[in-house]
Amino acid sequence: MGAAATAPQAEQRTDDARAWAGFARLLIGATIGLLLVGIAILLAIDPYDTGRTGFLRPGLNHQYPTTANASRARDPRFDSAVFGNSRMQQLQPARLDGLTGWSTVSLTIPGTRPADQFAVLRWFLDNHAAPRAIVMGADEFWCEAEPGHIPNFPTWLYAESFRDYLVGLVRYRAFEGAASRIAYLLTGKKGLRPDGYWDYRPMFANLGLADPDKPNAHLMSPRPGLVNETGRFPAFDRLRTVLATLPPETAFILVRPPTYRTAIPDAGSPAARTIAACVARAREVLAGRPRTALLDLQQPGAEADDPRSFYDPIHYRDSVAERIEAQIAEAYAAMPLGMPRERRSEGKKPVAN
Repeated sequence: MGAAATAPQAEQRTDDARAWAGFARLLIGATIGLLLVGIAILLAIDPYDTGRTGFLRPGLNHQYPTTANASRARDPRFDSAVFGNSRMQQLQPARLDGLTGWSTVSLTIPGTRPADQFAVLRWFLDNHAAPRAIVMGADEFWCEAEPGHIPNFPTWLYAESFRDYLVGLVRYRAFEGAASRIAYLLTGKKGLRPDGYWDYRPMFANLGLADPDKPNAHLMSPRPGLVNETGRFPAFDRLRTVLATLPPETAFILVRPPTYRTAIPDAGSPAARTIAACVARAREVLAGRPRTALLDLQQPGAEADDPRSFYDPIHYRDSVAERIEAQIAEAYAAMPLGMPRERRSEGKKPVAN
């Protein structure tokens, strides 16, 4: 009797198992189907306007430069670019254009390190085979022995491999970006600033630092110096590789941004020795290529001692930015086959090569 009763129970368990297996297959299939539909939507909309896929017109809503620069770096209206972090952020593309004849985009991203900046540079070069000029900021992070990316930097967005891009794209934020881009394109509202200039003066004004004559306690705290006594500066090894790939007509200008005196290491200190070795390495790398210049502007002197020139030890005011722009233009004009002399004297913008 007991044995007879177990047969229907076994059949019931088998039917239940088949039903659950069928449901699981259906659920997995539906999940895969939804995922594929989602990927197709992302590829069609291209939420960060990378130009890799999609059928929508170029343009992007306001985004932080970390993602927005994927769109700016491929914009064919620009033939030159500025790279770096907030130490290069205040340089104005329009002013540089007026001094040099370039058509400049700022691809600076606050808080980034060399590895991040090289990722953006590679993407720019992928989309501009022969840029007229590249201006790159090199602060103390370029002197690290073990440089790396900042946390959460979207390396996938600037990756050379489409597979890496696709793997990184499939995330919730990308779907948010897709919806925002569709809304922006449909409404016709003003999008992000094409040339990438992000004026940081309002931010410092909100901190009560707008008046340069007002006493500024932010300047008085000494900034710890970076110490690297290994003799290794991988960022410049990477730079050497990049320079070897540039067309000979492309001008490359490396800028060590100025700082207030409290951010300049004391002479003879380990940090000062690190900077000296790092700059020597920079000169060695740059010396191997024509149409290349180094502006080593982190120097003791009247500007570094002037509290009116800085918001904090590393962020300079707009008057300093203008002087840096002029020095960049002078370095470019001094290069062989640089800006035509008649154009410099007229102050007009030459036709892009």
